[in-house]
Amino acid sequence: MAYQLGQEQTYTVMAVFDGHGGRDVAAFCQAMLREELDARLLNRSMDKKEAVRATLQSLQARVSHSKSGCAATIVVIVDNETIVSANVGDAMAVLYECESQILLTDDHRIAHNPGERDALTSRGAHIAHAATPQPRGTLRSWPGGLAMSRCIGDADCPHAVHTPAVYEYAITDRQNFAVVVCSDGVWDALSFSQVRKMCRQGTTAMRVAQRAWKQSQNDDVTCLMWTQGHYTHRSSPRLLPRIWSYSSNSSIDDDAIVLHVPTTAD
Repeated sequence: MAYQLGQEQTYTVMAVFDGHGGRDVAAFCQAMLREELDARLLNRSMDKKEAVRATLQSLQARVSHSKSGCAATIVVIVDNETIVSANVGDAMAVLYECESQILLTDDHRIAHNPGERDALTSRGAHIAHAATPQPRGTLRSWPGGLAMSRCIGDADCPHAVHTPAVYEYAITDRQNFAVVVCSDGVWDALSFSQVRKMCRQGTTAMRVAQRAWKQSQNDDVTCLMWTQGHYTHRSSPRLLPRIWSYSSNSSIDDDAIVLHVPTTAD
C-alpha cells in the first residue's frame, strides 16, 4: 500500500506485506496499518524511527496467535528529506539517487544472512532444507519450516523473532531520486542494478513487476515505486513525485497484499 498524509510535514508511506501460510496476517496488517501508524507519525514529539518500529511491533502483538505470517516492510519519506524504514523478512527497499543505490532494509532470509542464521541456532533452532523425501529447496528453521528469521505472525515457528530492523537515511539529491519497495519475488528475478536502470529509463512499478514475473513465474510479485524528478515516468510532469504500485498474485496462497491509494494529502 502507498499513501500520503500530513500538512506541516508530508509523509509518504509505502508498505509491503508478503504473506505465507495463508493470507490472514498479511491482510490484517494491510487493513490495520493506518490505524497503527498514522497517529504515531503525526505525533511531533515521537521519534519517527520509534514510530515505525512500534507500528510493526504492535501489529505483531495483535496477530501473535496466528500460524500464518508475513514479511513486512514500511518505508516513510519525510518531506523528501529523510527516509525511515523498518522491516522483518525479505521484502526489501532500495533508494536510488545520483549514481548510488542504498539498501534501506535487511534481508532476513536464513540462506542469505549468516548472522541471522547463527542467532537462530543459538536460540535452539535446527537449520536444514526440507526433506520431501530428499533435502531440497532453501534453508529453513525448524520446527515450523520458516525460511526467514524475522516475521509477523508464524506462531508455530518458536525461534523466529519479531523485532524489526530500523534505519534512517538523509536524501542527498531531493530533486532526483527513486524509492522502490518489492516483495522477494521481484528481487529474486531482478538485481538492484537492473531495477535502477529501469528507473532511470522512466519505468513504472507495473513494468518492473511484469518483467520480474516474466523471468521467474514461480512467486507472486509486488512492487511499489516513489519517483522524483529525473526518475519520474515520462508521461508525468517531470518535477512532480509519483507513487506507482502494482501486484500480480499468482502463488498458490494468493497472499501478497497491495492497496492502491491516490497520492493526495489528508
